[in-house]
Amino acid sequence: MSVQDLPSNPETTAEPDDVIVRRLARSLDYAEGFWLGFAKSNAPAQRHRLAALCKDLLEPLKVRVLEIELTEPVTDLLPVLRERLAQERAVHADDATSDNGSATPGEAHATASEHKLAIFVYGLEHSIPSREAYPPLLSSLNLNRELFRRQVPHPLLLWLPEYALTALARKAPDFWAWRSGLYEFAPEREAAEQSLEALRGEAQYITESLSEQAKRERLVMLKGLLDDYRELGNGTREQEARASILNEIGLAHDVLGEWTEAKQAYGEYLTISRNLNDGAREAIAFHNLGGIAQDRGEMEEARRLYYESLEIEKRLDNQSGVASTLHNLAMLAQNQG
Repeated sequence: MSVQDLPSNPETTAEPDDVIVRRLARSLDYAEGFWLGFAKSNAPAQRHRLAALCKDLLEPLKVRVLEIELTEPVTDLLPVLRERLAQERAVHADDATSDNGSATPGEAHATASEHKLAIFVYGLEHSIPSREAYPPLLSSLNLNRELFRRQVPHPLLLWLPEYALTALARKAPDFWAWRSGLYEFAPEREAAEQSLEALRGEAQYITESLSEQAKRERLVMLKGLLDDYRELGNGTREQEARASILNEIGLAHDVLGEWTEAKQAYGEYLTISRNLNDGAREAIAFHNLGGIAQDRGEMEEARRLYYESLEIEKRLDNQSGVASTLHNLAMLAQNQG
């Protein structure tokens, strides 16, 4: 199931981004107390551009936006919101006191309260990894949903890529059911193609040399880009793009030791390569799947997959591919004694 398979929402249309942002701003302006909305945007650059546009529209309406950027996983969103709200109140109370000179605390609070507050949260996808069946964050959202009404008396908008939004809808259904708005922004082809071009220009060692946190951040970016290309169509160009991205996703999971997820990504890469009748990609897919099988100790399966790759490489007269696969077969034989 994807977001597209979920029940339709009156706020979700095929309208241009600026029209959807205006709908969103109007909803935030009208909202009273706790209000829950979701904005689907796969690319961080697009997400922040749209959020900035929304903030510009809200400013003359006297709606102030508190932005929370999560760069690391959290198991419970509520304490993060409580802490940031407390900081926000303290900062604006101090500002109001300074601006009003001898204003009493009550007068300062009234001044600070003239602007309505809305909360934008980015980066929650870091807490929704695909390798976990039920991430702790989603369990806590479901369990603590009643507390949000009392402890977060403001409009709350969660910005998420499609894969994370789909996981939230499926695995935190009670929290999801409280939504008052779902705002889906279409992918921007030019931005997606620029991201893909940058990806293709990177050497393989780039992923391998990253820290664990950087590898996970890269996975989030790759999965968002994959969602974009799934939405952009199913022509040859889009399938080739998805194949490239899936290979990178497989590599990222592989170097993290997450072999089940790596195998799944490489398997999808193989399927697309066959659909495209692309022997070179198919050989790479078999080679990578052989490496996963070898890492998991499945030596006979690894040998079979390497030979599948070798046969294609010979047919294509790819000497470097033949040499690489023969090397892996030799290492496999050596490890087996």
